[in-house]
Amino acid sequence: MLLAGGNLDPARPPAQAKPGDYTFVALRQVVEGEVRTTLLDGTFVTTPTMAVNVVHVSTVLDLDGDGTLEVVVGWAYYEGRGTDVHQLVGGVPRIVLAGGFGV
Repeated sequence: MLLAGGNLDPARPPAQAKPGDYTFVALRQVVEGEVRTTLLDGTFVTTPTMAVNVVHVSTVLDLDGDGTLEVVVGWAYYEGRGTDVHQLVGGVPRIVLAGGFGV
């Protein structure tokens, strides 16, 4: 199961983040009978800070044809955007492809 949430708008990422702002994408799965939640990407702001990447699930596809779905996470900050592809490698999520643009 994928979980995504936040209180920041990826269409209008802020130039500054304040305490309490958050954005995340997580994978929740059962591993050996135990529920495991793994953060794929995200930020939980506790002190005022400059821009943060605001993340969201773009899509879920089998990009390499191996029968396992990859999670495509989009991210945006106030001067750029990008995409990271997450794949389960040995049961552990890893970024296998990334790209973006910005200042």
